[in-house]
Amino acid sequence: MTPKVLVLADLTPPYDQPTSLEKDVIMMREPGVLTTKNLIKRVLRDPLIRGLICPLGQKIDATVFRELPQLEVVSNVAVGLDNIDLESAKRKKLRCRIPPLF
Repeated sequence: MTPKVLVLADLTPPYDQPTSLEKDVIMMREPGVLTTKNLIKRVLRDPLIRGLICPLGQKIDATVFRELPQLEVVSNVAVGLDNIDLESAKRKKLRCRIPPLF
């Protein structure tokens, strides 16, 4: 089964285009900031979701990590990781990254 990444951010070119990566990972694009409860519900609807690409306004906290143990990677479409509880991510051994600026 192919893992999926839920994209909650509007991506800018060239990142908004399908890539060769998408043969290995299905990118599900549903832009928007969700409440923690709705984010958890959305991810739980599809057990193949293993990653999130989020806008800076999307809060990713200890509750998200606890309720979604299948997550393997979380990425921001912004500079910084202020919205991600890095201590909880570290305890879960989750990879968190921000995209390169250039």
